[in-house]
Amino acid sequence: MLAVQERSLTVIAYSENTISLLGLDTQIFSDSLLGLDVRFCLLPIVTAPLARAAASREISLVNPIWVHSRNTQRPFYAIPHRIDVGIVVDLEPAHFGDPAFTIAWVVQSQKLVVRAISRLQSLLRGEIDVLCDTVVEKVHELTGYDRVMVYKFHEDEHGEVLLEIRSWSDLEPYLGSHYPTTDVPQV
Repeated sequence: MLAVQERSLTVIAYSENTISLLGLDTQIFSDSLLGLDVRFCLLPIVTAPLARAAASREISLVNPIWVHSRNTQRPFYAIPHRIDVGIVVDLEPAHFGDPAFTIAWVVQSQKLVVRAISRLQSLLRGEIDVLCDTVVEKVHELTGYDRVMVYKFHEDEHGEVLLEIRSWSDLEPYLGSHYPTTDVPQV
């Protein structure tokens, strides 16, 4: 079990077995998980649904959320519910051979894709900047990649990074970088 602050998703309480259950390094986390951003414990692709669940008026409608430990990639069913000081997330180990695991993954993936498509369809035509911003954001949410970029090809076929989302501030930014044609694989 993890309890997190609703807006920041920082850990405010956790059960005794959380560190070992998530496969976290006991030497690093032996003192406490308190104050740690839960995104350091779980893969980025699953923290977006967890953040959306936290923002949801009726949190029980999103249960269960399929999550993975960042360190071990071990799968869990996360069942969030509100308490007076935040959100409690019960973690139940999932097994790849479990049919419910497959169904939960398919349902979760389908929800994310439907939301992304709906958002893209709601955009006004001709607003290329808004479209690019939304595509970068939605691809980042759907894939969980640490970096998602919009790349523009110029007339001489060199490329330029126009937009970028990075999961971690310590990733070197590529925004505004130009790359020669030879850096892009030819199809």
